[in-house]
Amino acid sequence: MKPVAPLVLTLLLLAAASARGEEWPTWPERVASARRAAPDGIVLALPDRPDGEPVPCVRVERDAEISIALDHLAAAPAALVLLLPSPAPELGRLTVVRGNDANLVVVVTEHGFRAPERGGRAYTFRSPALLRWALDRLTAPDRRLAAGASPADVAPRVAAFQAATAALGASAPATAGELVRNGSFEEALTGKATPIGWDRMDGLTSFWVLDAVDPARHGHVVALDTDVYEHEWKRRQEEMAKDPDLPPWPKTPVPEKDQYATVGGNHGVSVYSEAMAVEPGRPYRLRLAFRTDLPQGTAKVWVRGYGALENTAGPEERRLYDALVTLRMGSPGWKTHTMVFHPTKNTPAVARMRVMLYGYWPRGRYAFDDVSVVPISDDEYSQAKATERSDVK
Repeated sequence: MKPVAPLVLTLLLLAAASARGEEWPTWPERVASARRAAPDGIVLALPDRPDGEPVPCVRVERDAEISIALDHLAAAPAALVLLLPSPAPELGRLTVVRGNDANLVVVVTEHGFRAPERGGRAYTFRSPALLRWALDRLTAPDRRLAAGASPADVAPRVAAFQAATAALGASAPATAGELVRNGSFEEALTGKATPIGWDRMDGLTSFWVLDAVDPARHGHVVALDTDVYEHEWKRRQEEMAKDPDLPPWPKTPVPEKDQYATVGGNHGVSVYSEAMAVEPGRPYRLRLAFRTDLPQGTAKVWVRGYGALENTAGPEERRLYDALVTLRMGSPGWKTHTMVFHPTKNTPAVARMRVMLYGYWPRGRYAFDDVSVVPISDDEYSQAKATERSDVK
């Protein structure tokens, strides 16, 4: 008998499965199942040579980072396709695990991501956001190397992975339901060093700049400098109130003895997003990336809600709601922070909200990127309250 070609055999198996009435789980169902298994890690594996088997390099165990990766997976527009007999080689592998048990395996190829299914099929998708997350975790200064991995072994693998996947991260479509305008800070006002959708940068304490640590991956960011004399900050604010196009001047260096005379030692520096509409009864999730070179640097991000408040003179626009996430740095490099919040749960008059980025003490530079606010379900909000240690409002 003539042997059956692999592709023909796969088609016959699929036809048999269809005849038996088997149903393929949808991609959101696959991700939801992995999430329900309460994963405690994601293992990132890279090959030591082209076409080699990926070897574990880094294990991610922070709950927030695991949740972010699962969110990126859930948002991916995956298609169920038939795998060719010789699929594209693996450039890397992400395995969602609990202990040592794999709940979901996602392969990275030159064409994008694929998650193997039964019967010779796989879900395939492109996700620049997930790729960026993986690269950030592979290169984080405080990364946890997998058992048996050494920095010398991992470094060339990461460099090869970055080069091989560069085209996959060339474009990042907006997240479905995204409310923040230009949260990546890549769009700027024409001829102005200010991102669209945000307060004007003053060029003295707030800046729209290329990231000094990883410009290829993070591109433009908003940076705040709180090591500026308070009287100079006030003078700059007064100037911009009259003419926002007046150029800034170089700041005066601040000696140690005057550190408490800085804006960081008093007011702090803030930048607001444009207002976003609030849907009554709807919870939301805030996500952003943050870094500072200050070893004990602390910044804050608020979501502030506004609405009409009745008084004797009639309705008046007031700030009615605040949700706060505090960003603390224990090690250098970019970190992702999240917060779920429910602006109308106890303040139903809230109709608009704005994100406020805020840096203060100790005096120095703080950077923000990839600011996102998306609506979430009541179930996701409740799950976050039950499983996330803090930053649930």
